[in-house]
Amino acid sequence: SSALALSSVLDIGDWDEIISSQKQTEDNFDKGFTISNSRFADWQTPLIFYVALPSLRQDNIVMARKVLNLLERLGKKDDDKFPAGIVKRIFETELSLKMRQYQQAGKLISGVIADDRNAEYCQAGLLELYTMLQQPELSPKTFSATVRSFIKNYGNNPRFFNDLEWVALAEKIVKGNFIFSDLDQIKDKPGNAPELCARIVTDAAIKAYMDNKFPDNGIKYLIEINDKILNGNAGQTELWRKNTIMKLTAANNAAEFSALTTEALKDHRICATPEYPAMLMLKLSAISVDDAKIDPERIFTLSLKSNSVISELEKNAITELHQKDAVKFLQRTIDSECYSKLFPAAISGIWLNYYQNNTVRNIIQVVRKNDKFLTWEERLLLRKIEQITGE
Repeated sequence: SSALALSSVLDIGDWDEIISSQKQTEDNFDKGFTISNSRFADWQTPLIFYVALPSLRQDNIVMARKVLNLLERLGKKDDDKFPAGIVKRIFETELSLKMRQYQQAGKLISGVIADDRNAEYCQAGLLELYTMLQQPELSPKTFSATVRSFIKNYGNNPRFFNDLEWVALAEKIVKGNFIFSDLDQIKDKPGNAPELCARIVTDAAIKAYMDNKFPDNGIKYLIEINDKILNGNAGQTELWRKNTIMKLTAANNAAEFSALTTEALKDHRICATPEYPAMLMLKLSAISVDDAKIDPERIFTLSLKSNSVISELEKNAITELHQKDAVKFLQRTIDSECYSKLFPAAISGIWLNYYQNNTVRNIIQVVRKNDKFLTWEERLLLRKIEQITGE
């Protein structure tokens, strides 16, 4: 019952109730997790997955690992010939991605059989393509072959035609055959799995852009297309974060960066709520570059004093980054496996120590050293910050 309560409050974004339900769920988790009522048996996997989401937000990596291990054990019991088995693979893979375990995610979802009668199998095929894009060395030939196989497997079902358009575009981008008008082919065609299709094309585009194989106006157009897909539900936080960080790359100085984070903070949709602490931290840190009188620690603390979204690590982040040793704080974040918190903390640390060249340089070195835990949009923004700071 606690897991059911947790899933319901996650869907409406009530973080006070989320944390309350989460504590009860975590306390009972080790005693076993089963759905006694057969009518709700299909809910088991998503409910287990939902347990991990607030755990990751609150930096409880131990609990997130427990959830991942349970999904793995359950997955071994289910044959992939049945949708229930595929669903477990999907959730297990998505959780691995959230924990920045990219190689593990790729192994989990690769080789899933195709069945164009079920959306779950199509989603698994899409997720395999997405995990391929997270690998440091992507072979365009291998990616293209996987896309061709996907199109062959799902090209006869009209239900998936739009998804095929998105993955075909991703293939063109990876192979370097993209032209700007290709984006017009997908702008009004959300796929059966629109958020996942958008993540695939966006990561392909960012990777190509960083290799000077995708145009500036293409990135801007893609941001607009993604904005139309974002309807605000809780399951779209990953795309919201990705799109927002892409928007931040338009900044050419701290003032512009602060203005862009201010715009992000005006978005009160459920998908944006989990990113509120990071965005506020980035905003206040950037303001401090041009306004020496501002007290970012005090404002941050007062703003989030009664906010249940913030984690313990984030509560002390500005103080640690500004008044103590920023590099040590970042290293503790890494050692704690709070990889999703590394990047916003690092960028905040750069702004807070903007006039301390050695500190800025050391922060960038730490992030570069741990590049394997970054997302593509984070790598893109880091490059822009390096240009701004001259590092």
